[in-house]
Amino acid sequence: MTTLPKTWFNNIIVGVVALLPALMAAGAVIAWALGRPLPDPVGQELNAAVQRHSPHRDATDGPE
Repeated sequence: MTTLPKTWFNNIIVGVVALLPALMAAGAVIAWALGRPLPDPVGQELNAAVQRHSPHRDATDGPE
């Protein structure tokens, strides 16, 4: 079995394929910033993270 020679074109293709997940995530964030809902798994994870990091206050506590 022979392998393709390493060329600048092959390196570009490999780089683009490696960046696809980041580009897709960036597209979701841009769409969200423009008012579109986040995809379900992303929205659920974001809501869970916000709840984990929100301060726990009693309903009777007002702003200090």
